[in-house]
Amino acid sequence: MSKSITGQNTLRIIDGTIAGLRRQVGDAISAAENIDAREAQIRDGQVTCYTALASIRLDLMQRSEDADHLDQAHRKAAKLLDQHDVYITKQAAALERASEQIKTLEDQRVDLSEEHDTAIESYEEKVSEVEAKLLKSKPYKALAVKAEAQAAIATRAHQKLEIARDDLEQKGEAYRSDPLFQYLWKRDYRKADYKAPPITRFLDGWVARLCKYDQAYPNYGRLTDLPDWLEQHATTQDEKAEAAESALEAAELKALKTAGADKLQTSADALLSKIEAIDLAIVTAEDVHGALATKQVRLRNEEEGPAREARRILEDSLRQASFPDLRILAAETLALDDDRLVDQLVNLRREEMSLEIEADRLDRRPDELRQDLGGMEHLRRKFKSARLDSPYTRFKSAAIDDILTALSIGRLDADDAFRRLRRIVRRREPRTQPGFGGSRRSRTIGLPDVLGDVIWEVAKQAGRSRRGSSTSFPTRRRTRRSQGPRISIPPRRSPPRGGSGRRGGGFKTGGGF
Repeated sequence: MSKSITGQNTLRIIDGTIAGLRRQVGDAISAAENIDAREAQIRDGQVTCYTALASIRLDLMQRSEDADHLDQAHRKAAKLLDQHDVYITKQAAALERASEQIKTLEDQRVDLSEEHDTAIESYEEKVSEVEAKLLKSKPYKALAVKAEAQAAIATRAHQKLEIARDDLEQKGEAYRSDPLFQYLWKRDYRKADYKAPPITRFLDGWVARLCKYDQAYPNYGRLTDLPDWLEQHATTQDEKAEAAESALEAAELKALKTAGADKLQTSADALLSKIEAIDLAIVTAEDVHGALATKQVRLRNEEEGPAREARRILEDSLRQASFPDLRILAAETLALDDDRLVDQLVNLRREEMSLEIEADRLDRRPDELRQDLGGMEHLRRKFKSARLDSPYTRFKSAAIDDILTALSIGRLDADDAFRRLRRIVRRREPRTQPGFGGSRRSRTIGLPDVLGDVIWEVAKQAGRSRRGSSTSFPTRRRTRRSQGPRISIPPRRSPPRGGSGRRGGGFKTGGGF
């Protein structure tokens, strides 16, 4: 069975993966640069051999200045190759400095996280003591019962509102689809605002008798008016529920302040602010590291750098010199010097061809690793933003390994990996119910919000039930007028479809209004 690890330990695993990828990016860039240097050395060796062959068979050269030209190219290339090591060292040092800066910030974050955990533990111990005392207080219990009762009333009000809206949608369809009824309804027939000349009144009355308007319009009026009435009622009950909740939280905050818990909370919040500042600094440092790696990849793609410049100079020199028959003529001579030179050229060409395949792979590798690193860093940023690194989150270590492996081999992108992490996260409940003392406390202790409001409420109820209070009262509910009710109403069966007398005998509203 896979063991469970905290969100903090999961973050350490992601940190380690990122650090490994960062080292691989630097190593891949160095490997690509080194193979460039070897290719330039091969070209230089070819120039040396061709120059030696030309000196043996100078009569075959089309231009007498070819030997001097090759010699100049050789010296210039040799100077560039000497600069190559300095160039590699400088680029590698820049990447290493950027990596060390990130590592330093990550180490600082680890230290701050440990301090924050200690501060949270002290704070939660104090909160737990305060809650235990309050649960024995009759005035506090009265406030809690009132808050719960008012929250229940608000919940029922929203349930009734949803039922009324559902009835208007379903039962009102018969009225809305009847053209005669709608004609009279829009003219305010049978209402105080209705005005019409006598002949129109006579005709409207005839239409009303035809569609049985007098029997139907009171029902439809109630169907349309009831949602508005209930919405006002629900809003009023929400306000009362929030007022009761505020009174309860005020009592909790007062008790916490008296016990000195607010000072412990301020200390924990200060550490949390430092952690957030470190996270921003890490993002900046990651951008710097990524820019350096991207620049090196771009420079390579644009054929820049000392080794590539040396190789280009040597290749241009070989193209300008004309040695079409040197190898053939070397085979025709009795001397062995030119044959050895030709053998060297053959060996150099063989090595060059093998390097061309390897160089193509190594040229792509830095950019591939840089993209992998960027994806992993993106995942870590989202992981922190969602507070999944909280001490109250738990993950299966095997699942973490699977997700990170899938991300590294390209089977998942960073966003998909994050969504999977959110699905597998489990939350360990704090020792004191999360809503105690107001919503600010959940931020202080780093309680993740990924599980949603429904589980949040379940967690609070479980926290209340664990306290063993002598008086039982339900968990209080935090009303959210801006978000609307979070109660799922079962679908209602559609009533029989009614209509005018012409379609079978009047409207049927289900008898509810």
